[in-house]
Amino acid sequence: MVRSQKNKRSRTMLIRLLVAMLCVAILQSALFMIILQARGTLEQLDHSAFDTFNERVSSVQSSLTNEMLQRWANISTQAELLGSALDEYLAEQGITYDDLQDSPELTTKFLKETTDNLIFMMRKTSVSGGFLVLDYGWNGENDFYGVHLGDTDPNNYPADDSDILLDVGPASLAQEAASRQTLSPA
Repeated sequence: MVRSQKNKRSRTMLIRLLVAMLCVAILQSALFMIILQARGTLEQLDHSAFDTFNERVSSVQSSLTNEMLQRWANISTQAELLGSALDEYLAEQGITYDDLQDSPELTTKFLKETTDNLIFMMRKTSVSGGFLVLDYGWNGENDFYGVHLGDTDPNNYPADDSDILLDVGPASLAQEAASRQTLSPA
């Protein structure tokens, strides 16, 4: 019986201590919230978070604009190189553009020879793809001759160009690339 009274007293004392500690914790929390609200700290935190977000967006915008102007949009030189390569190829073969247009074999050979220039352009501009399309179709159809290369990771440059995928192009180009172990056929 003495033991049960001691248990009741210790439980009662424990409950009183817990209630007192809980009241102090609630009072501290309420006081903390009142101070934060009265000083405008929550509004300042919101404003600061918005300013930080705005600065990050501006930084990313500036970075993307710089990349666009300095790398991605600066392909006029590469386009001129590909045009010159076409002129040189026509002169070497002793043919005209119309002759090239009439010969799928010569067109395929030209595309094979310009693939390295296209890869160079992709590496220089750090883009994930490049293409060369000749502006004529076969037999008046809407099928155009060309090549499209893709690069899944334009920031890495393996020496054997094994990261370059041939998405669209002549089958013979894919076969040749496979035999050289470059340009993975997609």
